[in-house]
Amino acid sequence: MLTSLLADLPRPVARILHIGAGAGAELPAYLGTGAASVLLVEAGAEAAAALALQAGREPRVDTLQAAVSGDPTPRPFYQTNFPELDSLRPPSEALREIFPGLRIQSEKTVTPLDPAALLRDRPAADAGSQLLVLETPGETLGILQALAAADLLHVFDTIVLKDWIDPLYEAAAPLDQILAYLAAQTFQAAPEARPEDPERPWVMARLNRDALACRRTAETLQHELDTARELIATLTAERDTARGTLADRDAEAAASREQAEAHSRERDEARALLNQRDAEIAAARDQIGTLTAERDAARSALAERDAEAAAARDQAEAHSRERDEARALLGQRDEEIAGARSQIGTLTAERDETQKALAERRNALTAAQEQIGTLTRERDEARGVLGQRDEEIATAQARITALSAEQSEIRQALNQHQGDLATARAQVDALVGDRDAARDALKTRTAELGEARAQIATLTAARETDRRTSEQRLQQSRDEMLKAEGQLRLLKDLMVSRDSL
Repeated sequence: MLTSLLADLPRPVARILHIGAGAGAELPAYLGTGAASVLLVEAGAEAAAALALQAGREPRVDTLQAAVSGDPTPRPFYQTNFPELDSLRPPSEALREIFPGLRIQSEKTVTPLDPAALLRDRPAADAGSQLLVLETPGETLGILQALAAADLLHVFDTIVLKDWIDPLYEAAAPLDQILAYLAAQTFQAAPEARPEDPERPWVMARLNRDALACRRTAETLQHELDTARELIATLTAERDTARGTLADRDAEAAASREQAEAHSRERDEARALLNQRDAEIAAARDQIGTLTAERDAARSALAERDAEAAAARDQAEAHSRERDEARALLGQRDEEIAGARSQIGTLTAERDETQKALAERRNALTAAQEQIGTLTRERDEARGVLGQRDEEIATAQARITALSAEQSEIRQALNQHQGDLATARAQVDALVGDRDAARDALKTRTAELGEARAQIATLTAARETDRRTSEQRLQQSRDEMLKAEGQLRLLKDLMVSRDSL
């Protein structure tokens, strides 16, 4: 079967890689394709030695003894008495039922070779198609996945593999899963029609390069779309951040305005309080003026009372002098009476008159003394009122001093508030600048978002066009494949007819 499949390989053939080549029975057929290089890999030591012996000195052939797996973890290699059943995975009970005489002869631990490293170390020297042959029971899917992960699976135009339909090794993938993976990698795979071993058929998978190109184009478009979405997400996040920042700035500006309004209210209250203090000071000054006038009036009245008291004292002194003179004169008269009794009548009359005048003077003196007492009391009362007025004036002066201190404090607070108000206004101006800058940045981000949306629309339209083109090409390739399969069946029927003839 494998030999017949080689006839359909695209020419020229640059390389054939056979993993699990056994003793190399297919080597003559490989060389018959004109392949520029053939690499045969075998894990079993005896089979690898036979393989190297068969390759001989053929310059196009290279052989390698190694177990190949997509998992490079060191583990046992299970060699059995059926070399084609050797594997890195232990056989299941189902495999033992199919081969009752199956025995494990060796479980030597090996380090599997990475298939991607195998290809990178031995690149194809010539241009042309490449063939991959896998006879790796239990490891086929892992090898394909490792090559795809290294972007080396699609260097092969054709993949031919032989594996079990049902998994007969522990944790191995069934054939359907392998075929589904190849289809996902744009390989058109089909098992052989009439296999010699129905449980383990040969499968040939051809790379559909048109579908691969469509897939890569779709992946590129998807990557561009993802990039655009990421850009949109970034721009959206930046826009949201800008909006949040703008909201914060607006809140700060509102807080600054509220603070400025509070300062303004405090300033107005301070001004009202200052006006109130000015009115109180003016009232105090008016009261001081009134008290000063009353004090001056009291002083004038007191001066008048002092003058009247001085006049009364002068009058009293004059009366006292007259009394003294009258007494002196009375003594003289008494002496004259004693000396001249003849004039007693006359002197007695004069004495009576003098006594009468003296009584009058005494009455006048008593009245003057009473007047002096009244004036003294009025003077004391005036002094008391004056002292009270002096205390009131001192209280008013102390209150004026306190009001002056309060006025100074109010002026200092007002100056400080005016400084804070200027600072708040500067902060508001800065916040307005930040808000304008944020708005400009938001406009720029909005414009960039519009451009990104336009690019997304363009890319979407181009992707839709490419998808339609790819579908048309894929349908065309399918039609051609169906046509080729029909021709192939016709040729087979012709060959069967010729063999029967």
